[in-house]
Amino acid sequence: MGLFRGHCPEFSRRTGNQWVIASVRDITEHKHREEEHTSHIRFLESLELVDRVIKQETDVEQMLWHIVNKVFSIFNCDRAWLLYPCNPNAPSFRVPVEITKPEYPGAKFLNIDVPMSPGKLRICGKLWSRTAR
Repeated sequence: MGLFRGHCPEFSRRTGNQWVIASVRDITEHKHREEEHTSHIRFLESLELVDRVIKQETDVEQMLWHIVNKVFSIFNCDRAWLLYPCNPNAPSFRVPVEITKPEYPGAKFLNIDVPMSPGKLRICGKLWSRTAR
């Protein structure tokens, strides 16, 4: 819980007594809203970085590589890739772009038709249902 504490020491010349007037206020909700705001600003800044990459590149293939590379750096992830189609009804998919850290080797099947396995089908189905809303 976030607390704000304020106090004001007081002294009475007439009686010689000292006392403190204090107040405590819970600022948890304020801190939570502040964190949400900061997170949203970071999200918008990240979108702007990706948008710049899209606008600067004229070659589509290079643009895809630059976008995935930008997402890779924004999220500081182990690996990032682009695959298509992400359709649970598709018999296969392709990965045209994949970037990994050296200690996390990738799948190494760039631009190859990969059969849609039951596990991959479940993942695509979940993603498809989220984006189809």
